[in-house]
Amino acid sequence: MYESIVLMKVIPTDIEYFSDDHILGAQLMKLTSALLAGALALGTASTANASIVLTPGSGWQTFSFGGAGSSFSDTISFTIAGTSLFKITDAYLDGDQFKISPNGGLFYIFTSVPVNDSTDLGGDFDAAFASPKFSSLSLLLGAGTYTLIGKVLVSPYGGGGGAVELTAAPEPAAWALMIAGFGAAGGALRRRIKASKVTYKLA
Repeated sequence: MYESIVLMKVIPTDIEYFSDDHILGAQLMKLTSALLAGALALGTASTANASIVLTPGSGWQTFSFGGAGSSFSDTISFTIAGTSLFKITDAYLDGDQFKISPNGGLFYIFTSVPVNDSTDLGGDFDAAFASPKFSSLSLLLGAGTYTLIGKVLVSPYGGGGGAVELTAAPEPAAWALMIAGFGAAGGALRRRIKASKVTYKLA
């Protein structure tokens, strides 16, 4: 016949009794907790390693984030051959603000200060980027390989989503051609206006 062993734990104010069944249950609980903690750590590690790889002209790519002090769900990386414009914006509900660290540097670049009045633009990232209510930032970057790590400064809703985009910026020669083209168009318009003037002479 099975007999239960009784252990006694002495506490200064009273005495508690624990059977071996309770001890076995406690050990199982500890083991279950350890396994759950390991699974959570593994899940967090795989999420932290996620990456958004941008290419110029690929459009907006989304990321998510938690509360203030948390990191973005993804690191943002890209390689560009020429000058490009990197853009980041808060989206969905306004009020969040970020800081970006280029190439794991010791300094951060802050996005603009947002308004927090519960404006909801959903996933319209162009509208969010253009709105002064939403925190955003644009950086003109030269050729190279970049890895950007984002952190959350302010998050009134305890998390949310944003988007990043990379577009090729016109080279200086292209800018010169565009300016020359505008000048030529303006000159042609000016000549046309002069040619169409009618003068009247009273007799």
